[in-house]
Amino acid sequence: MHAVAGTPYISQKGADVGAFDSGKRAFVTLTADKNAAVPNNGSTQHDTVHVNTLLMITESNGYWVVIAEMVDDV
Repeated sequence: MHAVAGTPYISQKGADVGAFDSGKRAFVTLTADKNAAVPNNGSTQHDTVHVNTLLMITESNGYWVVIAEMVDDV
């Protein structure tokens, strides 16, 4: 999991790690939340929004498959 530590999906507070089995495939999940600065209608000012992140990792036919999602609370 050190490989994803510097990504936007893992906040400085860390992430919750979980796992589940679906269709004979194991998934490792990392969930976190953080505040992110986003541009305010193209101006130089930024708004702060609360963001929930999800990173799911599995293996398929010898390849790592990563599913990433980042959604705000609005």
